[in-house]
Formats: sequence, structure tokens, C-alpha cells
Amino acid sequence: MIGAAEAQGQATARVALCPAWMPPYAKGAWCQMKRVWTTVVVGLLWTMLVPLAAQQAPGPTLLRPNLSRLAGPRLLELIGRQTTVVGYYYDGSVPMLLDDYSRVALNLPLPPDSYQLLVGRLPVGVRSGDLVQLRVLVRRPTGADPPHTQGATAVLEPVLTPATASRLALSTPPQPVRRLSRYPIIRYVLRLRYAVLIAGGINAANNHVRYWNETKCLYQLLKDAGYTDANIYVVYADGVARDAGMTVDFSATKANLATVFNALAEQMRDGDTLLIMSTDHGGGFARAPIDAAHPAGMYGGVVDTSGDEADALSEATYNLDINGDGDKTDTLGIDETLNLWGEKITDDEFATEVNKITHYHRIVVQMEQCFSGGFISDLLGPRRVIMSAANEGQPSWARKDPATNSYTYDMFEYHFLAALRGTTPDTGDSVTADTSGDGFVSMLEAYQYARTHDTAAEEPWYNDLGAPPPVNNPGTGNAHGVLGATCFIPL
Repeated sequence: MIGAAEAQGQATARVALCPAWMPPYAKGAWCQMKRVWTTVVVGLLWTMLVPLAAQQAPGPTLLRPNLSRLAGPRLLELIGRQTTVVGYYYDGSVPMLLDDYSRVALNLPLPPDSYQLLVGRLPVGVRSGDLVQLRVLVRRPTGADPPHTQGATAVLEPVLTPATASRLALSTPPQPVRRLSRYPIIRYVLRLRYAVLIAGGINAANNHVRYWNETKCLYQLLKDAGYTDANIYVVYADGVARDAGMTVDFSATKANLATVFNALAEQMRDGDTLLIMSTDHGGGFARAPIDAAHPAGMYGGVVDTSGDEADALSEATYNLDINGDGDKTDTLGIDETLNLWGEKITDDEFATEVNKITHYHRIVVQMEQCFSGGFISDLLGPRRVIMSAANEGQPSWARKDPATNSYTYDMFEYHFLAALRGTTPDTGDSVTADTSGDGFVSMLEAYQYARTHDTAAEEPWYNDLGAPPPVNNPGTGNAHGVLGATCFIPL
């Protein structure tokens, strides 16, 4: 508290600040009103200037991928120099930086200017999907670099300092856990069982680890069920195994597929069975936009020249010159494709290989690649069960592992394999797909389990009637499913 004399002194000082012409009795009221207006004006200025200052204050710098500046001639100009790059780290095929991590969720080839290959080491803790900023040396690949870099224009090598070198280590892609199958070793004792497992990969950058994981998972399941290596043909990428968990027989070429199916045509008899599985990139025509970066149009498909496709796609509808003849007035069909190692095979060509086999008890075909539904009409035949992860006009998608942020399996394939195994391929969690309660999981039950657990933007298709059309939900308003309900592993 202040004393009376001090208070009187402060009041006298305030009054003294008022205009000299003002009568003494009015000076106190004038000063009070002056203080009120001063407070109002200062308050208004504060409410206007503080938000403005906040807008103008510099905030944290947001990282944005800048790989586009390394595309084309600019990359050549930077060779031998250092630069700072920002991109999404990915190691599901080979180490690289991507401009958009969602690209690897699609089973479509990566655009050449969307990624740059990495060599060397990265900070500890960096995992697939992380947006990273790196100081890198842009250089030509050398003989000391991995084989997949040898044909590249340039590679990016992170520049390390003594302070950071001790905290660096190589990233290692997660490996699936092997779980033993509980299926009976012998179901039909007088039957030889064959399998053809195909994963083409296109090239090192596009050969995602999920294709190896899926193929190996089914391979191990078949081996546990009594299939022999002599009767399992693994046609994989460049023919080089990623690890010791699966024997690779051939690189993925059309010539090698012909060799395999020629051998099967000679070996198989009326009582034998064949399981065919493909997982890879595929081509076709997207009937609707895939996402903002992929409008409707051709994605690796081939214009049908044999007349066996019933697509009847109208160029005018899509405002596209699909066949490249200079107009947009044609109506045509599309052959879907399956990518191999550096080449692709059309649905017609693939069906020609499969149809070499004229003696068999049953054939089961399960295809994961984009536009895989387009293969069904070409592969139709008696005693055949055919399944696809997507219909003929859409891509297929990978499943992101929430624990690692990596795409270690495709969406449909993950659930299909889980149904057959009775456990998830990666974590070993128990799965119940035996809806009939007979103790076995049929191809129909595995398909239905995968279909109902598939949350991607894809429509699986199924056919076991040997006649069109394929369906999404066999047995519901259609006669499909009878044959598939009697097919088990081992077939």
C-alpha cells in the first residue's frame, strides 16, 4: 500500500498532464477518459499486429522431395559434385530414394525419373517410408558397387563425416518367419503334384522384396505338404535367389517359361495336378483413374490384334488414341501382360504355354499382378480354378506392414497365404479360414478369406466353371465354387 501523501502526489502529477485551459474540476475526468481511450486504441492495435507478426514469423522448413531436379540432363551435370537431396527411403527392392513412397504400393513399374539409386550407408534408424534429407555425392557407379547399379547413369552416395560415421549402419529388409504347415503330407497317393511359381520383377529397382517373400512362402508351404524340388519350378527375376530359403530354377524369361511348360506337357498324366502362382507387375488398361497421378489409360497393356478380347474399349469415351493410329474413333480390345525380367508376356502367350498341358486332373492358377483378372478368360478350361487379385481394368496393391512401414507382401497374396497356412506369413498369428469345419482349407475358402480381408482398391476375381464370366463372390448368385471347394494343398 502507498501512503496518503504519495497518492496525493501521483494524482497531482496526472492532473498536471491535462491541458492548461481546462478548469480544475474537469481535469480529473478528462485524464480518466484519456486513459480509457488509450487502452482501447492500444488493444485494437495489439489484436491486429500480433496475428500479422505471427504470419510473418519464419516457421520450420518443411522437407519436400526434390528428386525431380536430378532427372535428365541435370543429373549428368552433377556427376562428381555434391548436392542435397530429399526423398523417401525405400529398400524393398534395392536401396533408393523415391519422390513418392506410395508408388511402391502399386504393382506397376516405377517411372525412371521417380527414383535414384543409393549406395553406401545411412543413419541408424532410417526405415522404408521415412522422408530423409541427405548430402550426397553424385557419381558414376564403379565395379565396387552392387551389380544392380552397373547400368545406371549415376548413383547417390551419402557424404559421411567423422562425427556421423560411427552412427551409421546398413538397413536390412525384414524377412518373413517360416511357419510349418499342418496339412497332411499325403492326400492322394497315386498323384504327382507339380507347381510353377513365377515372380518376374522387371529389373533390380522394381523387383520388390515382397515378390520373393510371397513366392518363398508358398514354396515352403508346398515343401511342407510333400511337394519335391524336382516338381516345383521356381521362375524368379534374374535367376538369383535372395536367400537360402528357396531354390531358384530359372530366370524369368519367356524362353524359360516355354522350357518349363514343355517339360510339364511331357511329364504330366491324366491324374496329375498343377498349381501356378504369379506375383509381379502386370500391364493392362485402367478403366478408371487409379489415383491423382495415374489417370485412366494404358499401363503396360497391348492392343489386341487376335480379336479374342471382348473389352470393346472406345477411344472416344476416354479421349485417347489408344492404338496410336492418329485418331480417337476406334473400339478395341486390350491384352493384359505379366512382366518378367526385362520383358513381358501377354495373356494370349501365357495361355498358349499353359494349354500345352493336355493331361491333368486339376490346374489351379492364382495371379497377383495388376490387371490379373484379364488373364482369366484366356486360361479358362475344364477342371481349372483361376483366381486373380484384381479385375482386368485395375491395378493390384501391396500391403504396408504397420510394424516396419514396409511393403513386405501384397494385399491379396498376404491373406491368401495366411488362409492356406493357418497363420499370417510374417507374424505367425493364427488364422481361421476353414469355414466348412472339415479341418482343411480349400482353394475356395482361401480365396474367400483373402477377398473379404482385402482392404485395397482392387476387386478379386474367380472362375472354376471353365466358362465366362469370372465373379467376385463365387456361390452367391452364380454356380462358381463347387470345384474350388474340393481343391486342397496338396492338390
